[in-house]
Amino acid sequence: MFLHPNGEYRPVHSQLILVSNSICKSRQSNLLKTFNHLPIDYYVKGYKNRYMTFDIVMIVIFLLLLAGLAMSYFAFKLKKQEYEATGKYPRGHYMGQGLAIGIAIGIPIAFALDNIFFGYMVGLVIGTVIGSRNESKHEHELRPLTPRERELRKKTILIFGALFAIGLFIFAAMVYFNF
Repeated sequence: MFLHPNGEYRPVHSQLILVSNSICKSRQSNLLKTFNHLPIDYYVKGYKNRYMTFDIVMIVIFLLLLAGLAMSYFAFKLKKQEYEATGKYPRGHYMGQGLAIGIAIGIPIAFALDNIFFGYMVGLVIGTVIGSRNESKHEHELRPLTPRERELRKKTILIFGALFAIGLFIFAAMVYFNF
């Protein structure tokens, strides 16, 4: 039911009603304008294209995450092989462990404070302290990165950098298109 300009309440049926004071330029009604000539798909077509674009973006993100997962698997396998051969971990190993522990500590802090950003930042600071302390404590057990590890690290940074760039692009699109 909607209020017709003459004061009667009428059923809507298949009519699309646009309520706007500034857009509607009709002399009879400055408040209501009805469209009953065009099918509803005409008005919804823009939303279908948005959902299709969103699906494509999600597929690209999923593929990049799969590539990152594969790179992580190969990095873990390579680190294990090098550790078995030399008995030493690469530089940054204990820093990575510390950051992982710090993020795990930061998640409950984020929920407790109801502020995701602050919780993760506190977790990263705690993780950096733990990682740097362990890195200096185990200095004699560390070795420099091998050329294969450096190459794999570059590829991993490239993949996660692409994910970050896509995230920024999607955020900008959401702000620009008011999603």
